Amino acid sequence: TGEALNQFGSPGDIVWTAEYSADGQYVVTAHEDGNARLWSVETGGLVRAFSGHESPVYSAKFSADGSKLV
Repeated sequence: TGEALNQFGSPGDIVWTAEYSADGQYVVTAHEDGNARLWSVETGGLVRAFSGHESPVYSAKFSADGSKLV
C-alpha cells in the first residue's frame, strides 16, 4: 500500500545503507554521524548502536548466516 510501517532513526538522519537480516527480524543501518545501528523490525526500536567511528559509516551488512555484522 506504500504505508510506512516503521521509521528507523530520526527525521533528518542521513542513512547511507539499510539492510534486513535474512530472518526479517532486524534492520542494520549505516549513518553519516559515524554510527551503525541495529533495529528491531517488530517494534521499530533501537537494539544496539555501534559507535566510535571517526568518519561516516557508509555500509553495514549482515554475514551470510546472520550471526555477524560487517
